[in-house]
Amino acid sequence: MRVSTLAGDTVADVLYRHLGQDNDELEKAFYQLNPEITQLTYILPAGIPLTVPTPQPIKPKQVIQLWD
Repeated sequence: MRVSTLAGDTVADVLYRHLGQDNDELEKAFYQLNPEITQLTYILPAGIPLTVPTPQPIKPKQVIQLWD
């Protein structure tokens, strides 16, 4: 998905606004899709076109009950 930054955005802000989550895996995928972003400062200027990754579904962990 292509999006544009707002003034004062960070990578985490962009991911959370468009995907509703921000984690290490999403940030890694984001930087792979947008390698040029590493040349900018931590606070991004407005209007930068970016590609936001598609989040992978989270696999639920199996819960082990000690009394079962």
